[in-house]
Amino acid sequence: MIYYLYPFLLCLIPVHALFGQNIGEISLKNYFQTIAYFCVSILLIIFILNYLIKDILTTEIIFCINYFLLLYANSIYLAIFSKYKASLSKNKICFILLYLFCCLTITFFIISFAEHLFLPIVAKILFWLSFIINILIVADIIQKCLNYFDKNVLAVTEIPAALPDIYHILADGHSGFSHPRYSDVYFKTELEKKGFYICQNAHSNYNQTHLSVPSMLNMDYIYNLIPDSQYVCAPYESWHLYSNNIVFNTLKRYGYKFSLIMNKMFINIHKNYSGADFIYSYGQNHNDLFDILIFNSIFRFFYKKNFKDSLERDVNDLLEEYTRQLKKNTKRPRYIYMHLLAPHNPYFTDEHGNKIRGDIYHNHKLYGAYQKYIDKQLLKLIDEIQKNMKENSIIIIHSDHCLHEEKSIKDSFNILLALYCSDKNRFRNIPDNCTLVNLFRYLFNELYGKQYPILKNKYYEISLSTNAIKENLEIGE
Repeated sequence: MIYYLYPFLLCLIPVHALFGQNIGEISLKNYFQTIAYFCVSILLIIFILNYLIKDILTTEIIFCINYFLLLYANSIYLAIFSKYKASLSKNKICFILLYLFCCLTITFFIISFAEHLFLPIVAKILFWLSFIINILIVADIIQKCLNYFDKNVLAVTEIPAALPDIYHILADGHSGFSHPRYSDVYFKTELEKKGFYICQNAHSNYNQTHLSVPSMLNMDYIYNLIPDSQYVCAPYESWHLYSNNIVFNTLKRYGYKFSLIMNKMFINIHKNYSGADFIYSYGQNHNDLFDILIFNSIFRFFYKKNFKDSLERDVNDLLEEYTRQLKKNTKRPRYIYMHLLAPHNPYFTDEHGNKIRGDIYHNHKLYGAYQKYIDKQLLKLIDEIQKNMKENSIIIIHSDHCLHEEKSIKDSFNILLALYCSDKNRFRNIPDNCTLVNLFRYLFNELYGKQYPILKNKYYEISLSTNAIKENLEIGE
């Protein structure tokens, strides 16, 4: 009878493996919660299937095969289509139907030939194989946990004096002040009144978030960070760079207390630093490990609509959460980071906050007015920051790319970059044409006495449809 337990062991391997790959980013609470969810689900589904099929060994092999097929459906879909198809949305329904048909075909095949498949022997083999793999993975997890916590209790030996609090705001898709059509003069004037240093001709090095943000956080070009990414790089290939980057690791070593404020789209951004606060608009019951597993599975195809419907709420919730975080007291230096999916589409309101109806995703004529609305919200947030911050605090506001328009691809590299410090001389070395790959190289050299070399400004165009990358030499002219 013990061999009947192999579905539990086999199906928990992906849970253990994913947690083991993300030690320090996914909490132990999330890990054990996910194990409990999966065990209850496995027991319930096998019980129902066995009631229908009337043979436990046949039930278990059908369940395990379909479990792995469904669990990795979205990853298989991305691997097959994301680099080669012009439009992913056109083939999703066909893929789902064919995939489900494949699952049903395998199920009926097993039921039809169950007595010829030597299922008792298969059960014994799968039991011992999954048992050994689980032992190895769990042992690896324990070792990684011990190493991780050992590193986190080490005292920082070299802490610069009077570390500043850092208020970091990424306004996704903001055009900045050099764009020929979308420059918000009012926003620029107000920032200057508040003492901001503005890089008028700042640019992103990439015109899409999944390369622009990891490049900024790791202070390097993607081709140096991801093997075989010189010509093509899909979004999922850069996820690990959100979870392990130079900027956050440096601040952690200096003892910063983190507050990361973002929505579910960025579940792979850094989580669970030792002693850090992690704030999400979805509340405290958010389970990151379960989300990543679902994101890989076939259920990801059915989450999109509900996910989009929540974005407008997120914009307001994240702005309010940032304000709440400002009022928390801590003796340690603070790093409060918000990735705000705005003024990126969908465009929910006009300049005055009135709701917009119709096509709010693809009607880019709405972009300029929505950006002005978001600018006003950012100015209110800046007032709150300056009201609550310490004397030597730093405020960084920037975007990762601009509106992506195929006819004017050059303009999509224009970004917002504005910096504040009571000592304006701190930014004297940052050039007007700073790009994101060098932003934290300049800041860390100034704030912490680092000696990072400044990289040459390069610009890479990424196709929205194929994720192909090519260098755009015209932008640097």
